[in-house]
Amino acid sequence: MLFIMAASVCITAVIGIVAYFGTTEDTTY
Repeated sequence: MLFIMAASVCITAVIGIVAYFGTTEDTTY
């Protein structure tokens, strides 16, 4: 259970970072 929660947090962080840099570097994304 704890491992799944940690994995979910990591995935969410990665998606957030990708979306952040994607919007800052490319406005069409």
